[in-house]
Amino acid sequence: MNEDLTIGQNVKRLRGGVSQEELAKRMREKGFDFTKMTVYNIERGRRQLRLSEARAMLDILGYNKQQDMDELFVDGVDSKVHEAIRDLKVAVSDAASSCRDVYTCRMAAEYLLAPSTYSYVDPDGNVVEEPAPSDEAIALLKKVVAETEVNALSRKLSTILATGDDAFSEEEK
Repeated sequence: MNEDLTIGQNVKRLRGGVSQEELAKRMREKGFDFTKMTVYNIERGRRQLRLSEARAMLDILGYNKQQDMDELFVDGVDSKVHEAIRDLKVAVSDAASSCRDVYTCRMAAEYLLAPSTYSYVDPDGNVVEEPAPSDEAIALLKKVVAETEVNALSRKLSTILATGDDAFSEEEK
């Protein structure tokens, strides 16, 4: 397979849900003379992609124009491996974010549930001491924390499993 065709197929893969027309429009906004046909011809290997165009295109598509340049040169199975690795990195990042969210929720719950009392002066000048939250409040808060943990971790696990299962289409398996 020639290199221009490989690059073109990777442009098509990397643009994902972005249409040829939308990509061409965004390239024009960056000062390149692009039309839908330009994108089409690049994807078919009929037109070479210049380095400056490749950098702009990667930027438009949300990739790092320095670190992800190799995404344009991988072929066949390698492109699927690169895509799976990138998706896995996103899933791990999302899982880490959810863990931080769960940790924050747990810390707030532990703070709220810590056995303590608080005091205040009522309108008559009496010092009033209030007990820690009621058993019902504690039970409700524990339920919310548990559901938050289960839901967050379940979503992340589903994402990771889905990424692994969807890394290859049925015809590529």
